[in-house]
Amino acid sequence: MTAQGFNVVEVCSIENERDAIERQLSKYAGDDDVVIILASDKFWNKHSDVFISDGHPCQLFSTMKIYYQVLLPGYKAAYELFDEELSREIFTEVLNVRFKLKAPSALYPYFDPNQYFTLPEMNIIENDSVFVDCGAFVGDSVEKFINASQSIFGKIYAFEPSKAQQKAFLVRRERLLAEWALTDSQIQLIRAGVGGKRVRAEMTAGIMSDNIIGQTFDKATFGSNSDNAIDIVPLDEMLTDENVRLIKSDVEGFEMEMLRGAEQIIRTKKPLLALSIYHKLSDYYEMPLFIKSLVPEYKLRLRHHSKEFTETVLYCTI
Repeated sequence: MTAQGFNVVEVCSIENERDAIERQLSKYAGDDDVVIILASDKFWNKHSDVFISDGHPCQLFSTMKIYYQVLLPGYKAAYELFDEELSREIFTEVLNVRFKLKAPSALYPYFDPNQYFTLPEMNIIENDSVFVDCGAFVGDSVEKFINASQSIFGKIYAFEPSKAQQKAFLVRRERLLAEWALTDSQIQLIRAGVGGKRVRAEMTAGIMSDNIIGQTFDKATFGSNSDNAIDIVPLDEMLTDENVRLIKSDVEGFEMEMLRGAEQIIRTKKPLLALSIYHKLSDYYEMPLFIKSLVPEYKLRLRHHSKEFTETVLYCTI
């Protein structure tokens, strides 16, 4: 870890009385590398106007304790795995913004609008290549892939569990088949989620918190056969005999489960990987470490595709 890695800010505690808060904040006027650490959110609720006018970012002590004591060792290990300095810079700044140590504007210099296909290696031109889209949504990534590859590919397997998105995907699919003169079998929609083993479960509503951005499953609903239940399947079981050359994944916090269910494909076929890495705080280090354990020769790079801390993608190439 370099000196400019995660030690980019000075931290200070704040006393409860308003005049004491103002005196302490005045010590840091003009210093951009300061984050105000609050012992309790009661301070913010009571004196938010003071903190806002001061302009320094604020964070709770409890959150930073988790950061420094629990997560930072993993982050440092992952930091060393990236193949280039740009990826290490993006990794550092994304986490600074995620933990409110810096404003989202710190990510503006790294914004890249070409998500999933920004690296030259991600633009496959092999006639028999199979693209696997995990979390296909309405087919936007499938369309990007077809454009990037100029329709030179074998098949696309698109996994999407949500009914509304499936319906929209099928509309786009028909258009793409016609526009690119593709055969009906070249774009296949699999009405399922991806995971480490085959189960049925019910998705809950989406979650947006400091720790998780995505979906969860209620453990009580595993094995459910209700109308709201979906199938979750492992890629190793579904695509054993396919020439998988690229896997894209944005599965709302289940990326690690997807990787565990695709372990044999990754080990043996070494496909290109484009993986959303921002849904869980642990994903930032668990995913790079796990992938390197499967295929040590993978080159790991990071790119950022939004002006917030979301849409950070881990790219793995040989």
